[in-house]
Amino acid sequence: MSMPVWTTVLSSEYSITEIGVGWIAGFEMLGFAIGSFGFSQKGHVSNARNLCFLGMGIFVLANLSMLFVESFLSVIVIRSICGLCEGVIVAFAARGAIETKAPEKTYGMMNASIGLIGGAFLVSTPFTNGLFGPRSVFISFAIVGLLTATLVRNIPVICKSDSPRSNLGAFNRVFLSLLFGGITLATLVDLGLWAFVDFKALDLELDIAFRTTIFASTAVLSVLGSGVSIIVGARFGYLIPMILSTVAMAVCAVTVGISSTGLQLALGIAFLIFSFQVLIPFVMGYCAYVDPDGKLVGIVTALLGIGQALGPPVAGYVLSFGFVALGIVFGILCFVSSFMFWAALNRSEPHRNVRSDSYQ
Repeated sequence: MSMPVWTTVLSSEYSITEIGVGWIAGFEMLGFAIGSFGFSQKGHVSNARNLCFLGMGIFVLANLSMLFVESFLSVIVIRSICGLCEGVIVAFAARGAIETKAPEKTYGMMNASIGLIGGAFLVSTPFTNGLFGPRSVFISFAIVGLLTATLVRNIPVICKSDSPRSNLGAFNRVFLSLLFGGITLATLVDLGLWAFVDFKALDLELDIAFRTTIFASTAVLSVLGSGVSIIVGARFGYLIPMILSTVAMAVCAVTVGISSTGLQLALGIAFLIFSFQVLIPFVMGYCAYVDPDGKLVGIVTALLGIGQALGPPVAGYVLSFGFVALGIVFGILCFVSSFMFWAALNRSEPHRNVRSDSYQ
C-alpha cells in the first residue's frame, strides 16, 4: 500500500532512475518471498512467535538505517532485509489464520487492517514530509513495525498434527501449477501498477492534494474489497469471486494505462486494488480448505512475494514503452490469470460445493 510513496522518495532523495526503483522494489519483494517461504517450513516450531518478534526488530532497525545511506547498493541491501522480515511476519499471520473457523473471513479482516494502516500512512505522509523531509517515510515504517508487534501475541500458532489433514491428493501438478501461476500474475499486476501510479500522477501534472485523494480513495476501497470476503464468505464458493476479481483487474489495468485525467486514474487504480483485495482472501481461504496443515498457504504466501518482486521491475521495463503499453500488457496478464484460476479449479473436485463452516 505504501509503495508509491517510498518509490518516489527513492527517485527524488537518492537520484535513482525508474528502472532502478523497480529493481529495488523487486529485491525487497524477493526478500519477502524468501522470508515467507522459509518461515512457512518452520511454522510448527514452538518458538515461531519469537522468530516473528525478531523479524520485527530487524525490520525497525533496517528502516531507521535508511536515514543514513546514500548509495544504490546500500539501498538494495537494506530494502531486501526489510522484505525478508516482512515475509516472516506475513507468513506467521497467514498460517495462524488457518486455525480460525472461516479462514477466508480472517484473511479479509487481516487485509482490511492492512488497508486501514496503509491508508492512514498514505494520507499522513505528505504532512510528515513537509515537516521532517521525505526520508521521514522510513521512520513511519519503523513506527508501524513497533505497533504491529503488539498484535503478534494474539496470533495462533499451528500445532503439528500426527495425522495429515491435507486434501492435496485431489490435485495433480498441472492444477497446482495453474493456481500458482494465476496468483503470481495477479500479484505482479497489482504491485507493478501500484508502484508507479505516482509517476503517472506526476505525468498528468496532478497536484499533491489530488494525489493524496487518490491514495486515500484507494485505501478506502482496499478495506471495502477485503470486506467482501468478510461479508460473503465462501457461500458462493471460491472460483466465481476469483474469476470476477481478476477480470475486473484487467479492465482497471487498461483504464490506468490509458487514463488522461486524474479521475480516470483514480478510478482505475482504486478499483484495481479493490479487486485484488477481493481476490486474495478467497485464494488463501481456498488453500486453507485444501490443505489445513498450512503448507499450501505458505507456498502461496511466498508466491505473493515473487509476484511482488517481479511486478516493479517488469512494470519499469514495460513503462519504457509508455503507460498505455503498460496498461494493455498488464490487462492481458490479468485475463491470463483469470483463465488459470478457471482451469485449476473448474475440474478439481475440492472446490465444488465448498462452503465455510459458518454456512453449513
